[in-house]
Amino acid sequence: MTVITVSCGAAIFAPGMRAIRLLGVVLTLAAGFAAAALFALLPGTIRIEITRAWCRAMLAVLGVRLETEGELDSRPALLVANHVSWLDVLAISALRPCVFVCKSEIADWPGLGWLLSQVDTIFMRRGSALAAARAMEIAAARLREGWSVAVFPEGTSSDGGQVLPFSPALFQAALDAGCPVQPLALCYSSQEVVYAGATSLGESLLAVAGARDLQVTLGILPALAEAEERRDAALRAHGLIALRVRAGTFPAEPGHAAPEGGLVAAQGGHPGLV
Repeated sequence: MTVITVSCGAAIFAPGMRAIRLLGVVLTLAAGFAAAALFALLPGTIRIEITRAWCRAMLAVLGVRLETEGELDSRPALLVANHVSWLDVLAISALRPCVFVCKSEIADWPGLGWLLSQVDTIFMRRGSALAAARAMEIAAARLREGWSVAVFPEGTSSDGGQVLPFSPALFQAALDAGCPVQPLALCYSSQEVVYAGATSLGESLLAVAGARDLQVTLGILPALAEAEERRDAALRAHGLIALRVRAGTFPAEPGHAAPEGGLVAAQGGHPGLV
């Protein structure tokens, strides 16, 4: 297990810690906007390092400790992960900055939409097969250019105790680009991080900022070699991630078993970031 130290200060929680963390979020966001404004002038390698450092800084000011299990191959790959929280994006990017596929509504969010657009986020309209196909074309192009692309194939966020069925369509980019599929399992130490149901982004941020001893473990599972069929890739990735989540997430509520099969389009939950 590799520990990436992004914890901020001692683990002792004080009543004023939430306010301090929220101030840190504001300052880190301001730094992010300033850096993003210059991204067009910077070479790709520097942009990658800035993105990695910024995500680690954001986790740090929120008091979230990141641990990784396994080694991530340096080759470009389609990164597929379960989706629990907006922290998922920070955790993955703190390890490997990549191009994310997100729901198109986020592009209209004040400030955040612009920030994500500066890091080449692919915005996809949910519920449209044509939009999904177009997004996968762009994702395949990014993979061919040497970038890794990250997707959350559940299509929504869950409560963290289960892995919802995967959409095979989101695996098409790996087939088109001839790249491997890299399953990632995100496991959290507390349900305070869950961004699901009727929880708003603001409410979720307050919950995370007020929590203590938060940890996210990013399990890097065996990569799937170039797949010939996206249904098979989706099934295999779902099985690996669901097994790791059952073994390593916070204590689940009764009945939080992974859905059988793993290929039906996800329903319910929270729109999350995908």
